[in-house]
Amino acid sequence: MEKHSILPPRPSTLHTRSLSHRRSMASPRPRSPPRQMAQPLRQHQTNNASRHGHKRPHDVNASRRTPPQSRLRTRRNRHARLWLYSSEKGTCLGLASEFVDHEYENDKRPIALYGLSAGGGLTFHVAGMNERVRGIVGMCFMDMRIQSVADAACRNLTMSRIGAPMRRVMHALGLGWMSMPMYITGRMSTLVNNPQALAACTRDNSSANAWVSMSFLSSFTTYKPAKEPKDFDKCPILLTQPAEDRWTPLWVSEAFLRDVDKVEVKTVMLGGAGHYPLEDPGLGQMVEAIARFLKDLEHEA
Repeated sequence: MEKHSILPPRPSTLHTRSLSHRRSMASPRPRSPPRQMAQPLRQHQTNNASRHGHKRPHDVNASRRTPPQSRLRTRRNRHARLWLYSSEKGTCLGLASEFVDHEYENDKRPIALYGLSAGGGLTFHVAGMNERVRGIVGMCFMDMRIQSVADAACRNLTMSRIGAPMRRVMHALGLGWMSMPMYITGRMSTLVNNPQALAACTRDNSSANAWVSMSFLSSFTTYKPAKEPKDFDKCPILLTQPAEDRWTPLWVSEAFLRDVDKVEVKTVMLGGAGHYPLEDPGLGQMVEAIARFLKDLEHEA
């Protein structure tokens, strides 16, 4: 008996497949109709069905289409799902600002943003773009234009003094699509102080084991916020600084926030916590500080 698949099918399935195989040997299959015969079907298809007959969302012709789904092959030959989003403002920062608008339409309470790690800079930028942000909480605020900050953020002086300019040149020459592991350029070994958590992060392709493009690294080292710190007047800022942060200690954020003088800036130290504040009492202190910060925003609204 010949085999038809790697895994043995059920007997009924095997019998059906064998009979089908004998029929195909006895008489050839009818030829498929010419391709041009299917053309009129494409012209008369409805908006709710694709040319293959699959149903589409009802808003397929809306101004903002459902994000198309594609597949991305990773370094380990696995497939990851990639959602493509076309923002009116053209960047991920524009996407974040539009998300704030979307949330405000559904809930009129004050909106505060929290940024973990370099996400503090993201919250600062979005608050400069969108007046609906009433407060931002960040774990660190970095200005990579300051050389001492770039030295602290990069893995070593070679990557900050030589590698960073080379990545900007590669981007300018049209080679921004090339990528490299984040752990080569950044100090990923200081991401978490807990050894078990650090091991998990270094295996994670979306964390310390991620590959990033030259264009991303170039923009990261030349980034300018929507409003410079000396001009920032949008909302109060809460810095939740881990006391045992070996990557971005307190002075890194102070170098950025020292010029912010038009809004209130609060700093809360998280005892015993690393860059990712997983440890107590720092984790509990962070939760309490953020809860107080949000209550103050509600009282001021």
